[in-house]
Amino acid sequence: MNKFGILSIIALWSNILLIAQIPHEYIVKCNNLASLEFGFDISRSKHDWTIEKISSLDPIFLIRFADYFSAQQEDQILKNNKAISIYQKNFKLNERSCKPNDPEYSKQWNLVKMQIEDIWCFKNDGVSPLGDTIVIGVIDEGFDYTLTDLKRNIFINKFEIPDNGIDDDNNDYIDDYYGFNPLSFNPGDEHNLKNHGTNIAGLVGAIGNNKIGVSGTNQNIKMLICDAANDASLITCYSYFYKMKDEYLKSDGKKGAYVVASTISLGYDTDFVDDHPLICPLYDKLGNIGILNVCATVNRPDHDVSILGDIPSLCPSLHLIAVTNTDKNDQKVLDAGFSKEFIDIGASGENVTVMGLGGVIREESGCSLSAPQVGGTIALLNQFCPKFNTLSKSNPRQASLLMRQFILECGDENASLNGITTSGRRMNALKSLKCLDAYCQDSKRDTFALTIKPNPVYDDLNLDIQLDAFGNYSIKVCNILGQWIFNQSYLNQPGQSSDLKINTNGWISGVYFVVLEFEEKKISQAILKL
Repeated sequence: MNKFGILSIIALWSNILLIAQIPHEYIVKCNNLASLEFGFDISRSKHDWTIEKISSLDPIFLIRFADYFSAQQEDQILKNNKAISIYQKNFKLNERSCKPNDPEYSKQWNLVKMQIEDIWCFKNDGVSPLGDTIVIGVIDEGFDYTLTDLKRNIFINKFEIPDNGIDDDNNDYIDDYYGFNPLSFNPGDEHNLKNHGTNIAGLVGAIGNNKIGVSGTNQNIKMLICDAANDASLITCYSYFYKMKDEYLKSDGKKGAYVVASTISLGYDTDFVDDHPLICPLYDKLGNIGILNVCATVNRPDHDVSILGDIPSLCPSLHLIAVTNTDKNDQKVLDAGFSKEFIDIGASGENVTVMGLGGVIREESGCSLSAPQVGGTIALLNQFCPKFNTLSKSNPRQASLLMRQFILECGDENASLNGITTSGRRMNALKSLKCLDAYCQDSKRDTFALTIKPNPVYDDLNLDIQLDAFGNYSIKVCNILGQWIFNQSYLNQPGQSSDLKINTNGWISGVYFVVLEFEEKKISQAILKL
């Protein structure tokens, strides 16, 4: 079986698990308890099943079969009981929330406002549809990366032996086991302890749902960390990210790292492109290999970067997204840079809860905290679409530009950013995911429709379902007497089609009605069974 076949099976089982049937339990409707019990095989032991009335409105009962029954046996017993007019499996209810159990998460309003939390409902493992472990490059002056809430999400170069002073994997970087620090006397992975960088790493990838601290935009991700404090070390860090991605692509994933994005919240507040002629060209080079880069703009009042300067925001590359800061009320913060030509989008970074040195949790503010959430969202989106994942390897430059489009064109329109950013929007992760999924499905999720073929039907009924959002939906089928003969729930999620097949063997000839229900919407269509 090829990789796509395996992925299809995994997706199918994921849907089955999300529906969450309670084994051996069924809900039935019948005339009365006596006729229900009479319809069972009275020669069998009374311990083979139990019957419990669960409704005072209708003759509805819960039947529990013994564990030794197979699903096929249970189904056959229920079908043969002529007293039963309708039966269904007993399903567990799912919480309509993907909130993690991290104790400080309730304070992370920013992840809710930008609908990052909503994406976790669908996929949250940090792996692409084609099996690539997703990596984001994070640059700052240093990191407290050994914190319990971070360390598991730090990228480890398994081909490097730590602290032996040798470039074991021949990638030109010595001892880059936990990332790289060109600032140390002996360059390697001994990172400087800095609060700012720890804030950034936590926003990108603090481990989620582990009952510790906060959650990052990615609860499961690999962060390739690199220390920088000047142009020389910055060039080294970007070159390191390039090298790791290049080796990954050339070795078909056997070496290097699948770096899809980078984020930096450092810069030069009043400098221009000519002051740093070797920095700006790096972003095009990184984009050409499929790394989309994010930077924070300056924290200064009334600062139009096109007039007053800011590097790297002024770098003209399309593979760089420059981010400004918005507050809880979705207003652009006064002390945050802007430019209708060079600052691209806003993100929620004012008075947000972050993790610092020693795991201390506190509120911080600034564009520095806005940018890593955009970078983290880029990494998060790389989990979903096989078509995009394939493009990112065959044409990484185009993939980088396409992801930029999903981020900038699919955010929330924001009046406070209109005319002072290139997009006039504040990032919205879920809306960006919908744009990605439209690309993945070769269609737009802006219609609600049901198409059924063939009609009339002999055997299999094929349903083409179009939904305008993600989430749980149901398909029901009733006969002309109003009796439900089919009632099943499904999950519509990114990267998967909503085509269904229902076998009608066993249905008597006649007219039936197929009902699609999603959120508050409903469509009904008549079919003829021959």
